[in-house]
Amino acid sequence: VLDPFSGSGAWALAATINGFQFHGIELRPDVAVASREMVERHCGVAPAIVQGDASDAASYPSGLFDAVLTCPPYGPLEIYSDDPKDLSTLPHEEFLMSIQMVLQHTLIRVYEGAFAVWVVGNWIGADGTYVDFRGELIRLAKAVGWKFHDDVVLVGKLGTAGQRVGNSWRR
Repeated sequence: VLDPFSGSGAWALAATINGFQFHGIELRPDVAVASREMVERHCGVAPAIVQGDASDAASYPSGLFDAVLTCPPYGPLEIYSDDPKDLSTLPHEEFLMSIQMVLQHTLIRVYEGAFAVWVVGNWIGADGTYVDFRGELIRLAKAVGWKFHDDVVLVGKLGTAGQRVGNSWRR
C-alpha cells in the first residue's frame, strides 16, 4: 500500500493490522516519526513512512504497489505547516498542479489494474464559492491515465458538519 500523504498514520495502521506492507510519504518530519512510532506501538512493526514531498518523484520508493490509499490536503481548508512545499498553503491552481503530479507519480508505481482510494471533500473557497475538489480530482486523475471506477459518499455524524461547512450558509 502506498500513501503519498501519510499524515497521522491512519492508513499505515489499517494496512499493517491487515497484513499489508505500507509505504508512506509525509512532508512534516515530526509527523512521519510520530506515525511510524504509533503503528509500531500498536502492531509491533514499524511501517516505512519517510519524510518527503509527495509531488517530488525522488520521495517515492522503487518497486510497484497493489494499491494507493490516501487523504490529501483539502486545499486551504486546514493549513498543516508553513513549509512552502505544503500543498495546503498553495494557491488553488498550484495546488491542483501538485495534486496532478502526485497522481502521475502514484500511477507509475502501481501494478496494472491496481486501485487508488483518495478520501477527499469539497470546500468553500476564500471568495465564498464552492470548490468541487472531488470533480477536479477525477478530471486530473483521468488526464494522467487513471481510469475512474466508482466513488463513495461517506455520511458522517452531524457533529463534524460545523467544521466542514463553516460559514457557507451565511446570507
